Amino acid sequence: MAEHDQSYKQFFSNPRMVEDLLRGFVKQDWLEQADFDTLERVIASFVSDKLKKRESDAIWKIRLKDGWMYIAVRPIHSDRVPVHG
Repeated sequence: MAEHDQSYKQFFSNPRMVEDLLRGFVKQDWLEQADFDTLERVIASFVSDKLKKRESDAIWKIRLKDGWMYIAVRPIHSDRVPVHG
């Protein structure tokens, strides 16, 4: 997935894209309480065990009726086509 990392990072750093992703794929009650005007990316980085600086997955926070929720967007790339049935 390394060749796609920058594209995914750019795509998932756009609040409108994250909103569309959540509305399209998340089927949870909390989504009805979400105020998408408050959707904000949380910049997070860390140092790996090998002492290399790394960026985290796209982490977002959004205001709900009773507080804040943090959401990690972690795309998973697969070369396999899922088989259902």
